[in-house]
Amino acid sequence: MNKRIAAVTATACMLFASVMIPAVSAEGTTDIGAQNQVKAVAYSDALDKLDYKGIRVGGLSGLTWDKTADSYVAQSDNHGSDESRVWFLGKDLHNPSITRDPVTFTDVNGTPYNGNTTDNEGIAVLPDGDFAISSEGIPPAGKNQAEHPTIRIFDASGRSSNRWVSTRYRD
Repeated sequence: MNKRIAAVTATACMLFASVMIPAVSAEGTTDIGAQNQVKAVAYSDALDKLDYKGIRVGGLSGLTWDKTADSYVAQSDNHGSDESRVWFLGKDLHNPSITRDPVTFTDVNGTPYNGNTTDNEGIAVLPDGDFAISSEGIPPAGKNQAEHPTIRIFDASGRSSNRWVSTRYRD
């Protein structure tokens, strides 16, 4: 299976799961009928309003395991001029901490993406360590949207590989 198909499949699964997973109780379990396969593994607000080397950590919206980095990674849901980043949270989600400098996502020319140029929501780490990042697009909404919902592939350093999939609205 090529990387584009894998990225689209992974992101589609993330999007499907985000719609289909019900709320989680304070005890960390959820009732999804006979399946009962979803469990919250941890909760922590240790990163809330954290300042890391002059960068505010916040707006984390995507979370996954990165076996290449041997760490959980979280994607920032950037806004305004905040740069789009992935943060490395270590192995323990009960006590997360920033374990290394974040990776900033850039276009092929090295210009960082930010909240004015993309609205990243989901993250998947591909087998080779590349990141598949889904964006819900940039307003104005509708068929004249500045950026349509997109899945971009970035290498481990954060540079866009110029491989992406865009979803255009249909009338």
